[in-house]
Amino acid sequence: MASDLHTHIFRGAREIVSASQIIPPYTSLEYHPWQVPENFSSLPEKFCRDAEKAVALGECGLDRLRGAALPVQMRAFEQVCAIAEKEDKFLIIHCVRCDAEIFSILKNFQLNVLFHGFNHAPKRLEFLLEQGAYVSLAPDAWHHEKLAGYLKTCDFSRIGFETDDRDLDIAALIADAEKTLSRDDICASNDAIFDRIVGAGLQKR
Repeated sequence: MASDLHTHIFRGAREIVSASQIIPPYTSLEYHPWQVPENFSSLPEKFCRDAEKAVALGECGLDRLRGAALPVQMRAFEQVCAIAEKEDKFLIIHCVRCDAEIFSILKNFQLNVLFHGFNHAPKRLEFLLEQGAYVSLAPDAWHHEKLAGYLKTCDFSRIGFETDDRDLDIAALIADAEKTLSRDDICASNDAIFDRIVGAGLQKR
């Protein structure tokens, strides 16, 4: 079925669209760390109202290289985590050089989380999976030699695919990954992750 776990471009297919407003049928309501103001005190009322209508929350998270001061971002992220726990919905996470800070907050909540846009070394992927997180690969991440070597034999039950903000065909991306990695189970496992995220979100609407 070729599901897209994270995109900012609405195409009307099996995709989870990260947006600041509800776009049926599958919106992940975002409060991106770049959107957090320096004078942040609490989440916008509209975000809190719309959270119930979304199938997931995020992308949200922390970015050490851009946005408000990190302690400010952390306050905002913690509040989004609280809503995601209350609504029992997946959290789509943007993380730039902030793994320690992210997990220091996540340990205080019972959440299912997906780190999006992964394009790093196998060691970090193993770490995220060991923490119980789901991971969505950045387009073409599987063409990096070291990561490809790991992906050829690893369990894909918590590893999926996304187009993010690029105008790409998710079916073509997944087909390329299956060919590159010599696997035929990737599309089905990615669809299962999509159904898990969306199913959890729809139960609470």
